[in-house]
Amino acid sequence: MKGSSTSIDCKVKKRPYVNIDETHIIPYLQGELNEEQQVAFEYYVRQHPDFRKEVEDIRFIWQATETLKRQQEIDISRGWKKLSWGLWLNKSKERSWKAAKILIATSVIPLLYTTYSLSNRLTDIQHMVQDEIEVTTAYGLISKIILPDSSEVSLNSGSTLRYPQRFVSDTRQVRLIGEAYFKVKADPENRFDVLLPDGVCVSAYGTEFNINAYEDQLWIETVLADGNVEVTRDWKDSSFSKVLSPGQMAFTRRGEEDILVSNVNLYAKTAWKDGKMVFRRAKMPEISRRLSQHFNVDIELHGKELHQYEYSATFTTETLTDILNLLKQSAPLEWRYIEPQRRDDFSYTKRKVIIRLL
Repeated sequence: MKGSSTSIDCKVKKRPYVNIDETHIIPYLQGELNEEQQVAFEYYVRQHPDFRKEVEDIRFIWQATETLKRQQEIDISRGWKKLSWGLWLNKSKERSWKAAKILIATSVIPLLYTTYSLSNRLTDIQHMVQDEIEVTTAYGLISKIILPDSSEVSLNSGSTLRYPQRFVSDTRQVRLIGEAYFKVKADPENRFDVLLPDGVCVSAYGTEFNINAYEDQLWIETVLADGNVEVTRDWKDSSFSKVLSPGQMAFTRRGEEDILVSNVNLYAKTAWKDGKMVFRRAKMPEISRRLSQHFNVDIELHGKELHQYEYSATFTTETLTDILNLLKQSAPLEWRYIEPQRRDDFSYTKRKVIIRLL
């Protein structure tokens, strides 16, 4: 209404500025936080459902543990002696047996019930923690994944990554088949492990690195972009390992114990995460392998001389046909497609490309 005004006096409760994490849970349950910390803790619980669930789980375990402690303090032997003395005084077998059953029921049964409930709850929590997420990237695409600790993973074409819903121990552990670029969130107290085929393990505490470990390859490559990583030949035995510096690559061949370290072109090894396929003086076997993985085709090279041809090129949005035609312009070769064939089980073979010199 003209000539009138309305004012609203709104008092906003300021958010507490105390940093809260998992180390505050037990002190909160035991009432050891000061007033400011307690207010900040309860505010943080209200704002973060995952943290609230973790507090509830730990509260249950803590309360159950305290109950067990109290029940274990019951001196059953002393109570039984008192009961026996009462039996002798009363000289009543019927009444004494009832009293004995009452003592046993009030001391042992609650203990068994609490133990059973705690065991079931812990089993449920363990199953929840052990549940894994599996991500597989379709051919020709790249997937971006954020892990539970906020580490970032770029997953290349035809690759699979497995990781738990939550990292709950002092080791962050994932499994990879294929190729991936890792940006590991720094955490000096919790190591990050990538478990690979043939027992190879790549470990770090916070760094960036690329791993190429496709299942159909006889070797595994680990390239360090920043920080440092340790490459171990057998994840159950760390006695044989190598530590890399930025720009270095660890090469392990399946079935062999050696870890070979060399300097590499970092850009050529990691540009795929930006949607580029980069070759620097690459021979035809390497080119055909990477094209096969990216486009999900089988490529056959006919003629040993063809294996010695080298190319330097960068591809971005080109199709397989475009790339093959560009290669054809740089060397006297020809190529042709062989369409998929139907098998006896009604499945189909991969599309095949045959490349030969003219």
